[in-house]
Amino acid sequence: MRKLALIFPFLQVLMTNPSVIFKAIFHAINIHKSRKRVFTYPEFNTGLPEVDLLELFPDFKETVNPYTHLYGTSLPIDLAVLIKLAKQFKDCEYLEIGSWRGESLANVAPFCKRCVSVSLSDEEMRQMGMNERMINMQRFFSKTISNVHHIGANSRKYDFSKLGKFDLIFVDGDHSANGVRIDTEKVFELLRDENSVIVSHDYVSNYEHINWEVFDGILSGTPADKRNNIFHITNTLCAVYINKQVKVSVPNYPKTPDKEFIISIQIKK
Repeated sequence: MRKLALIFPFLQVLMTNPSVIFKAIFHAINIHKSRKRVFTYPEFNTGLPEVDLLELFPDFKETVNPYTHLYGTSLPIDLAVLIKLAKQFKDCEYLEIGSWRGESLANVAPFCKRCVSVSLSDEEMRQMGMNERMINMQRFFSKTISNVHHIGANSRKYDFSKLGKFDLIFVDGDHSANGVRIDTEKVFELLRDENSVIVSHDYVSNYEHINWEVFDGILSGTPADKRNNIFHITNTLCAVYINKQVKVSVPNYPKTPDKEFIISIQIKK
């Protein structure tokens, strides 16, 4: 009965605003295709192994500043993880794909020698139909930071080889399966050494629900001999490639809380 009740609203939207229906169908098909591709890797059928935050950072305490609580930003815990990782490297060289407002750059830059951002140029955003208000948000927090180098380019086409090598790389650009695959393939070529780390954003949504297109792109873009070193960091939206032995667990949903966070919020204009 519930399905039958949807027929008339469905037909009404199909007749008056068909693009909504076609976009939803297109999105659903892409998710289905990505999930099928992920299932060709039997060891990852239930998701990435999980590494606990406290396994990576036993004494976890960090300040995130700035933070907007606005559309399109990472979670505070994701930014805190980036800061923690950057602090582990002496004179950290940091690369970020997909920066927009520059919120993550502004958080990480104080702990890095050099930060490089590769994001769509203003003109590329216009060609994609993005409005001027969104375009004007580009580099809002990072444009005046002296150790941040901004490159306006499509990461799918950009030649990263001229940028050198990096200790920490944050992939947060095109979230389609193919976009993530291309970015992932490229950044593995940019790792400085065996201690270098890659963080891929939005592996999950709402902390625990797998984003199948991103997961598909991560797996297909990662060299086969590196896949066993990719993990989901608990309590974050991030997957991480880290070349060291860590204690991991099998993902389960819903997850039983095994830690609590203490959050202090202060606002400044």
